Amino acid sequence: LYNFWNKLLLSVCLIIMDTSANFSSSNVSFSTVREVSRKLLFSALDKWSGSKTLVWDVDLMNPFNLITGFKELQDHQVVQMLLLRLGSVVSDPSSRIVFLMHPKVRYAAVVADIVHSTLKQFDSPRFHLIFVPQRSVVCEHELKRYDIIKKLSSIEQLPIYFYAWDDDLISMENEWFPHATASDDYNMISMISRGLIHLEEIYGPINHIYCKGNMAKDICDAWSLQRQTDSWRTLTAFDSFIDSIIIFDRSIDYVTPMVTQLTYEGLIDEIFGIKCACVKIQKMESLEDIEEVNKSHDSVGILSTSSGSQDRMQISLNSRQSLYSELRDLNFHAVGSTLSKSIKEQRHTANSVREYKEFVKKLPTLQASRSAAALHTSVAELIKEVIASDEFSNTISCEREFLNCIESNSLSAFIEQSINKKEPILKVLRLMCLQSLTNAGLKTKLYDQYRREFLQSYGYQYLLLFVELEKVGLFTKNSTDNRNQASSYPNIRKLFDLIIDNHTNELEPSDVSYVYSGYAPLIPRLCQQWAKPGWTEIMDNLSKVPGITKLAAGDERRIKSKNNRRNIVLVLFVGGVTSAEVSALRFLSSQETGCRFLVATTSVTTGERLLERLANYVCRFCYNIRTQHNTINRFAKYKVDFQKVRFYMDDLNFASRISENIAIELPSESWFELLVRVGLYISAAFQLVCLAVLFYSHCRSPASSNYVSWFSVLFLFQTVVHFRPHRLQAIVQQPRELRTRKCSTTEVYRADLPYDEIHNLSKITFDLSIFVDLVWVDLSAKSSIERIRARLEEEYNSTRISDKLLLTYKYNARKIDNDELDKFFGDGNSSNLFSVESASADLLGSVRVIFVSDKIAQLFGDQVDLFLGCHQQATLFVRVQLAEEEILKKLTHTLRGVLFNEQRLKWIVAKAFHRSVEQDDNLGKFPTLTVVNPLRNEYALELFIVEPTPSGPVHGDTNAELEMPLLNTFLSRLSLVTKVSMNSQVLYGIDFPVLPERDPRGTYFYYDSSRLPYLINPMESFMGSYVTTLPVIHLLVYLTPDVHRPLYIMDPSGMQSLYNSFVVAGWGGVTVVNTPIEVEDTSKLSLSYKLNTTDNQLALIALLRQYLGIDDSTTTASPGPGQDWLRLKRRQAALCPWQLQTLALQTWVDSTLDALVTVGSLLRLLERISNIVIDDHVADSIAKGVAQLSASVEASGRRGRDGLAEAVASSCRAAGAFEAAFFDHSLLSLLYFPDDQKYAIYTPLFLPLSLPVLVSVRQILSHYCRSYVSVGGKVEKE
Repeated sequence: LYNFWNKLLLSVCLIIMDTSANFSSSNVSFSTVREVSRKLLFSALDKWSGSKTLVWDVDLMNPFNLITGFKELQDHQVVQMLLLRLGSVVSDPSSRIVFLMHPKVRYAAVVADIVHSTLKQFDSPRFHLIFVPQRSVVCEHELKRYDIIKKLSSIEQLPIYFYAWDDDLISMENEWFPHATASDDYNMISMISRGLIHLEEIYGPINHIYCKGNMAKDICDAWSLQRQTDSWRTLTAFDSFIDSIIIFDRSIDYVTPMVTQLTYEGLIDEIFGIKCACVKIQKMESLEDIEEVNKSHDSVGILSTSSGSQDRMQISLNSRQSLYSELRDLNFHAVGSTLSKSIKEQRHTANSVREYKEFVKKLPTLQASRSAAALHTSVAELIKEVIASDEFSNTISCEREFLNCIESNSLSAFIEQSINKKEPILKVLRLMCLQSLTNAGLKTKLYDQYRREFLQSYGYQYLLLFVELEKVGLFTKNSTDNRNQASSYPNIRKLFDLIIDNHTNELEPSDVSYVYSGYAPLIPRLCQQWAKPGWTEIMDNLSKVPGITKLAAGDERRIKSKNNRRNIVLVLFVGGVTSAEVSALRFLSSQETGCRFLVATTSVTTGERLLERLANYVCRFCYNIRTQHNTINRFAKYKVDFQKVRFYMDDLNFASRISENIAIELPSESWFELLVRVGLYISAAFQLVCLAVLFYSHCRSPASSNYVSWFSVLFLFQTVVHFRPHRLQAIVQQPRELRTRKCSTTEVYRADLPYDEIHNLSKITFDLSIFVDLVWVDLSAKSSIERIRARLEEEYNSTRISDKLLLTYKYNARKIDNDELDKFFGDGNSSNLFSVESASADLLGSVRVIFVSDKIAQLFGDQVDLFLGCHQQATLFVRVQLAEEEILKKLTHTLRGVLFNEQRLKWIVAKAFHRSVEQDDNLGKFPTLTVVNPLRNEYALELFIVEPTPSGPVHGDTNAELEMPLLNTFLSRLSLVTKVSMNSQVLYGIDFPVLPERDPRGTYFYYDSSRLPYLINPMESFMGSYVTTLPVIHLLVYLTPDVHRPLYIMDPSGMQSLYNSFVVAGWGGVTVVNTPIEVEDTSKLSLSYKLNTTDNQLALIALLRQYLGIDDSTTTASPGPGQDWLRLKRRQAALCPWQLQTLALQTWVDSTLDALVTVGSLLRLLERISNIVIDDHVADSIAKGVAQLSASVEASGRRGRDGLAEAVASSCRAAGAFEAAFFDHSLLSLLYFPDDQKYAIYTPLFLPLSLPVLVSVRQILSHYCRSYVSVGGKVEKE
């Protein structure tokens, strides 16, 4: 089949070459590659008649946009296009389903899912599979395992290896990192060599081959083997239109990708990202008609069938736009003058009638030119905003220092600052790698310091990334090897003049260094010296560059061909090329070098994308482990046979795939089980006989005991292990049961589980009723309130959070007298002030709404329409004089947004079932009690007191000094929903690494809150954390020294932060304590005096509230400018009872749903995987969780705070028990021995062990026989 495709491709190429003019240096382009690819695609589709549905590998859609468009596919009867992913549904039953995909093993399960789901919907669909660019035996074997290989009508391959970005640039669009994994390297070497054969079939044989680098040498060798075929030998009869090829391994020059590109096209790629010769930028009002102009230059792509983001526009970048072809290779400083010149040329200067006629003819072209000029002017403005920033300038300055080897072996302050600021991770890694590459590795101390600070800031999940970076040579330690030192960047920089000392003329460049403003990339420089004077003249210098060098036979400088055209040289980048390097090669082609350079690459890349690829190799295994549970659920959802699903992790599972592929396939398992069972009994009986013979021999000949003693011990041990006493008893007493029992070598133990109870609990629905009591004082308000009640019952009767959770609001209206009102104001903290007798039994919360007159409302403050108190029952005061619509609107949002926070409940349900939740815009406009994360069952609070200037007595027991009654009261009330245990430390003589700034007027000192999170890393080295498995909250209290009093924390708006503190998400918070300014000498003040003040305790409470997501109940909550209609009464240290009730409700729902989802996932795993073991302790944990969950549901039906507290505690214990069972390691003890392959695994494993046993028995028998001889017919001892 492959030879057939080669012949078809060759014939197409010959037709194209015969019907076109002879190639010259001006028309040899890669547009022919695009045309050949189009013909191959359309000929493959036209093989099958009728309508077709294309199922696309998502990684192929962008590259195929360079070949064809949806309109052209429609001409070949394509009616529908789908993505290759789980759940894709074919809508046309009469069409042929054609899969176009890369030969990747992980796609087999997805193809199986689509095939099976389609077969269930339609009677006889026809499936076709096309691999791009070549077939894979491993993939086809995987399709056999899913039992769909026979359901495919045909399996084809589409040999499209390269995609034409432009007339002089082709790319394989393969995100591959060389030298990362051996299996990927072998696959890519084979694919690249086949791709080069593909190019030779189009342009003729390439006679002169050069390479530099180890990977390039391997590709040359593989290519040579591919060329030793009859089909390739036929190409030698044709003219060669590409004279030479130079193959470069990316590993010889990792410095260039790590440097920021400064050409126009390079900056577009760095900032916006170019993908398959297209870029997406933000839409602008000035560019409304640009998209139409852009479409006129390019056919509508495949992706245009599904509209992308509405606020972004896609622009094609190729030489078909004349203006872009002028701009793309320029240094950005020269773009402005070129654009200005282009705009001036478009101006109307016609004077005569003839000139007007010529002008009218050019109008369409001028319109397109003006649109292009407007487009690139806007893009240039966006780029200028980026490069004018201080961050970009500092990055370029840091790169220039490394390239010039200035202080490249010392700690970079800019890199350290970027790490502390948590700048984008790839940007920081790029600079770290550049410093290591330009310095031939870093000193061990500097290397460890960079790695330590990086891991502390970004997380230790990137530890393996540093191992891989060192393996490929991007971030390494200094080497003492003289050979490595000779090939280091400092030496290469001097040998090949990579740094131009004089200022580079960026407007009229004369050297390739203009693409990086003074730095010449190594590979274009090698190409320049290949053209003149030639590599044979610089072999000494070339040997200093890392990697193997291979030269073509004969004179390396090509003799001009008969038609006196320039030599066409193909430069192949293995591992990726940057846009700036392509621009440099185009610059060389424009010079008088006698050569025209064409570029082929595995991908067009930048430094960040190169590092991202490497990071993907490292993190792929960890990512698959994290998402394995979700993948199991997805397969279960789409009814895929889970027993046949295998999680392949590319290289990491390569060996396991091979072993599974060569496993022994047995035609029948029943007879083989019987054979194995009989063999076991024969083996046991034989061991007993041997044991008896050994003892008999020992008794008859004690001299031989030394010879056979170790055999005796061996057989005795095997016999005892195989026939334990209880097994012997079972064999004797129950022989019939043993004979009739199903034989198996792997016994899966499963304890009994309460399946019925779990099934009943899974049907739990939360129907929560909230009672709202509307009361009034003045009878004149009765009619208005009755209407409000009717409207509430009609419009806001209930809210369906999900199919599991329903909130129902029950309304009542009645009158209270002035005595009750006076009693309320007289005893505001009374918990039983009013009785709600009409509340239902399932009541979890209640709200009392009191409508008062303006006279009473003035007590709450001007312009305050609603006042929310802090009583046992949530009490809301409303001005009765407001309009009914206004009352209804504000009352509804207070109930739903503040008191019971429906948006938070929606988020909890969505998180439990892995769904997305939409923000309720109506609730979002009003103050809400937003809890960022669900509360955990228990926290560990670590309090660090930083005293830069120790004074006064030093106490060993810090906890005894810290009384803090307000903080203890807060933690005590919070215990209803979560427990917080507190420990404290005092850090004496420690200060922040950055000094505070002084107010211009000299009245105070201050820290900018945006800079304070970066100070945590240096301070953490002094903090001693307690060993605990609980989530830890760090609170740092900074005691201001006398020289910096008073010290404030300023927010970004320049205002002093509340309580002089700030919160760091996921870590804790910091508060600054100022001793009163009137105290001149603080040396005699005790630690308790400084810390136990009310303001300090309130600051710590505010930090805890903000970290845990509990509303701070500030005095004013305004939904917008000029709207101050809701005021919350603040209780300084305590939590309002209604706040605790809301938090408890949310925690109960969260933990209950978590428990249900966990136990449900565990049961689905048990159902689908037969080899999961359930030990007794796991079953006990599940039973405990079921009992706790039942108790939680029962307690939630009881009224009062105690019932809710018990429900929360029980649900948390249930969630913990189910989670412990789900992650118990004993579940997987037999997971590696599937039932359908256990004998295929055991037989090769244990069969070799029988050989030494048989040899030993033979030696024993021969020794026994030799010990006796026959004399006169009598057996006597020798």
